[in-house]
Amino acid sequence: RRVIAISNPVKDHLVNDFKVDASQVILIPNGIDLAEFTIVPSDARGSLRERYNVKGGPNVGIIARLSDVKGHVYLIRAFTDILKAFPQARLVMVGEGPEEIKLRALVEELGLSLHIDFLKIVNRTADMLPLFDVFVMPSLQEGLGLSVMEAQAAGLPVVASRVGGLPDLIEHNRTGILVEAKDPQALAQAVIEVLQNPAKAWDMGRMARLFVEKNYGSPQMVAKTIELYERVTHG
Repeated sequence: RRVIAISNPVKDHLVNDFKVDASQVILIPNGIDLAEFTIVPSDARGSLRERYNVKGGPNVGIIARLSDVKGHVYLIRAFTDILKAFPQARLVMVGEGPEEIKLRALVEELGLSLHIDFLKIVNRTADMLPLFDVFVMPSLQEGLGLSVMEAQAAGLPVVASRVGGLPDLIEHNRTGILVEAKDPQALAQAVIEVLQNPAKAWDMGRMARLFVEKNYGSPQMVAKTIELYERVTHG
């Protein structure tokens, strides 16, 4: 019986931990509808920020369930250092989940309440991505990283943990920046680097968009799924 894996780390997990025969594991990454995502120039983001009452900037963003595996704690701690370089910066955390109370308490403890916004998840993440100047995913583990893929499709530079399937999406210093997990200082340094270099950030976002178009559009996923179906049904 064939098993579908969405990334190479997931495939390795199935083979090494669940003893699935490697020949029976088929790699079919998730695909997204690229037509939903457009690159919005930074100078055209003002009206969207007004709609969501997100003030100041530059804006650092994350869209993820508020669970410990997503690493929000490390991003919040990193934001203390980010503010030293960019006193007007804001962190916009979009999502809901069991860690919300704990995360809000940490924000209060660190005196960051005026700089961090908690927003509820929306139906279309494409509507919110233009709020951000840089997208961050500080996960402790990740199968592939759909929200990272969507941020790339929107032409955003991404800073992410070097875990799970995220290195499959990000070529370090070309389509984004990878850092070690659980390291607030490294996370802060990477975000500051992106924000201090707008031209480099723009180039990263454009290269990321091209990468997703080539490798993770929904047509590629559909084609690979059809190919697998035909292989199974016709031997």
